[in-house]
Amino acid sequence: MKLARAVAVTLCLVQFGVLLGACSASRKTAHPTPGSSASAAPAAGTLVILASTQLKPAFDQLETQFAAANPGSTATATYQGSQALATAVQAGAQGDLFATDADPIAALSAAGAVVTTTVQTFARNELEIVVPVGNPKGIQGLQDLANPGMTVVLPDPSLLAGKDAVKALALAGVRVTPKASVSTVAQLITSVLSGNADAGIAFHSDVVSGGSGVTGVALPAGNPVEETYRIGVLRNAANPAAASAFVQFVRSERGRAILAAAGFLPAD
Repeated sequence: MKLARAVAVTLCLVQFGVLLGACSASRKTAHPTPGSSASAAPAAGTLVILASTQLKPAFDQLETQFAAANPGSTATATYQGSQALATAVQAGAQGDLFATDADPIAALSAAGAVVTTTVQTFARNELEIVVPVGNPKGIQGLQDLANPGMTVVLPDPSLLAGKDAVKALALAGVRVTPKASVSTVAQLITSVLSGNADAGIAFHSDVVSGGSGVTGVALPAGNPVEETYRIGVLRNAANPAAASAFVQFVRSERGRAILAAAGFLPAD
């Protein structure tokens, strides 16, 4: 009887150990850390990305190239303003990846909606003055935007570019009364291209996506207003392995080249 009970206890412990090990392995691979062996395998399945509108030109290319490098995978993205995306995630929106400027993803990480260990900084973006190609008004800095007769269009302060434009003007001590406050940066670019505005303020990536008809005037070194962009796997991700693989791809040499072509600066 004693021998039978001892064997039974031993079998129970072995079975419990196997179950515990399986649970532990499941926890370790549920959200693979970028760069881990679990995330190095080719990605498969559908990957859903929630990204800020500003990232669209780059991420459209990243999604296409990622799918080409990972046969059997499909990447789709929903683009909105950063705060709107963060609010949607907090309300239960489903997705695998979240990519925005730093503040919203930091808030979601603190709230547990983004897996903190997966968050990576992947790009920067600098604010510039948007002018027609050739800079016919000879604008050299923010102070020129306050010149008499200068027509300026600014992004609405609810936009990231608008918020940063307000900050840049305040740091420079310049007060500008814009002709219009537009709800999208695309409208600002169109205003400058059409001649309805002499200048505007937007990010370097916006100038690049605006095409050959516009150019950017850099802000002085004493007034550097820039944003960093981060990406991380969402806690409710249905495909965390593919999400982690996409993060690696964004940080790869090919991913950096795509971001640079879209006007984003390297993260480091």
